[in-house]
Amino acid sequence: MAKKVRSVVVHLADEIPLPVEPLWTLESAAVLLLVSVSSLKSWLRKHKDDIQIGPKLYQGSPGRRRRLLRSSEIQYIRSVLVSTVWRSPEWGSSATKQARLASQQEIRFRQRPEAKS
Repeated sequence: MAKKVRSVVVHLADEIPLPVEPLWTLESAAVLLLVSVSSLKSWLRKHKDDIQIGPKLYQGSPGRRRRLLRSSEIQYIRSVLVSTVWRSPEWGSSATKQARLASQQEIRFRQRPEAKS
């Protein structure tokens, strides 16, 4: 009997296209993206019409469902949130005036042409 069941399982597994894209809960994705879960939820709400974010996936019953993210969505969100370019604080941000001035001076210093010897 066990041999018969095993052959059926192997037969069904042959039809699944591999590799299967991993799915992550919001809590796990937040750890990978270095943001809080509430920040990730608000980012997803704000960018719900983004073409890179696929249809919503849920696990569990309707009363206790958990949102899942595909690994490709996490990679896209990370590319949007993390950049190699340092952005200075905006004037309307909560940064102190001294920090804003220091960041602007640093940007001006980096943009100066090199002195020719």
